Amino acid sequence: MTAVAENLGLNIAIDRDALKRRLRAVEQKRRLRALALVLPLFLFILLSFVIPIGELLRNAVFDPSIHANMPLTVTALTQWDGKDLPDEAAYAALATDLAAATKAKTVALVGKRLNYEISGIRSKILTSGRKAALLTAGPYKDAMIGIDKVWGERDTWAVLKRASQTYTSFYVLDALDLGLDADGKLTPTGGAGYLHHRIPAHPQDQPDRDRGDAAARLSAGLSAGDATDPHQQPADDPGAAAVLDLVAGADHRLVRAAAG
Repeated sequence: MTAVAENLGLNIAIDRDALKRRLRAVEQKRRLRALALVLPLFLFILLSFVIPIGELLRNAVFDPSIHANMPLTVTALTQWDGKDLPDEAAYAALATDLAAATKAKTVALVGKRLNYEISGIRSKILTSGRKAALLTAGPYKDAMIGIDKVWGERDTWAVLKRASQTYTSFYVLDALDLGLDADGKLTPTGGAGYLHHRIPAHPQDQPDRDRGDAAARLSAGLSAGDATDPHQQPADDPGAAAVLDLVAGADHRLVRAAAG
């Protein structure tokens, strides 16, 4: 009788272990099935939203244009204290980098980056690059200032040094209508950034302001149109652009009236 009871208990234990294994297998299959259902949605969100937003946030602080295309100048400016103009070595590095960038056809990237902070400097960078390629000997400081007086201004070198970092605060500050001066101090930029254009002081006056701007552009475009080429493309005509703005504004008001 004792042997029978022991065998029965052993069989029950074996059956219990087998049942646990089967339950674990069933549970694992359910988890895999749930994961298979969720995985496509997860990948869609990751590829469509998370990665693009992450890239946008990265680009807001990452810009290697100067660091990658003007390595000698970046190295030379690490020793510059920012108080006076850089020394001859920095100007020699500038001439060499601009000449090399011109040859590699990347000088436009340098001009584009600096033009964000110094309006109108892009054309000067391109000209300086072409003329720097013709320089064969120093003194480079006098030669570069002779090419363009912009290289004799401390503000230009201050911007160049700030932009030489691969990570920059310029784009974030510019969106807030802020900037850094030659001494690295935070200063307002006079309302040139995103907030100034997108958030008016009195939102209720924005439609009237837009109509006034469009009317002014229309007047200027019509005045200029009399003295311009009659074969000019409509897309380049400020008068035509102003008319399109006025039509778009009228359509917007009609839509709002219909919704009301």
